[in-house]
Amino acid sequence: MITLNTEKNNQVASLQQKIKYLHRETAASTLEVSSQSHTASSEIYTLTETVLHNENLHRDYIKSSNLSEPSSFSSNQKNNDIIN
Repeated sequence: MITLNTEKNNQVASLQQKIKYLHRETAASTLEVSSQSHTASSEIYTLTETVLHNENLHRDYIKSSNLSEPSSFSSNQKNNDIIN
């Protein structure tokens, strides 16, 4: 009976050590992920950059060099059409 109690106490102590180790590992991983997400969220993108959100989803920004001359849009005609 004493042998069983000693063995169980050793198992409990071993499990407690494993739990402490896993807790430290989890805390370190959480800090690492937290700092990575903070870095990612603080990045600033310019209009000329393409931002990849996922492998399948992305957003393209319009470059100012891709815009036509304002006069080619017939902005006056469009404004007149809206008013009328």
